[in-house]
Amino acid sequence: MPGDGQDSPDSHERKRRVAQNLWREGFLAQLSLTGIVTDAANKAGVARSTVLKARADDPEFAAAMIDAREQAIDHLEREARKRAFAGYDEPVFQGGELVGHRQRYSDDLAKFLLSVQRYREHGTESGLLRDTAATDAQAFAKQVAQELDAMDASVPLPSAPTVPPS
Repeated sequence: MPGDGQDSPDSHERKRRVAQNLWREGFLAQLSLTGIVTDAANKAGVARSTVLKARADDPEFAAAMIDAREQAIDHLEREARKRAFAGYDEPVFQGGELVGHRQRYSDDLAKFLLSVQRYREHGTESGLLRDTAATDAQAFAKQVAQELDAMDASVPLPSAPTVPPS
């Protein structure tokens, strides 16, 4: 009964839901930065199996995970574009001493990004780039996309039930 020092069943359930939402919010924030489920679970203080079970049991959480992973991919793409087109500073050493920096660009990364974009838009490996590097990049992009889809489709559920936080 309320007031006797004991939590009511409703109070206990409310506390459980609040704790559940806290780890989920932290997990999703980390997932949006890294895109890596295990790392995000560790940062949120929960087991990976807890996350996978929650994803299997809660369609809204599953959708939020997809959105968080898309944010992580956007971050990676932004960084890749920056390195490919704006470049990055590379330290220059002479005689073991830092003597300056030079601006470097990644043509291979630019080819890869273009290749991935063509694949996204057209779903084919034909497009602007026809050299070996582009073909390899397209095949790699296609393979990665297929592997990510397969991982999302076949997530094993934990064999032992998770213990809810007290």
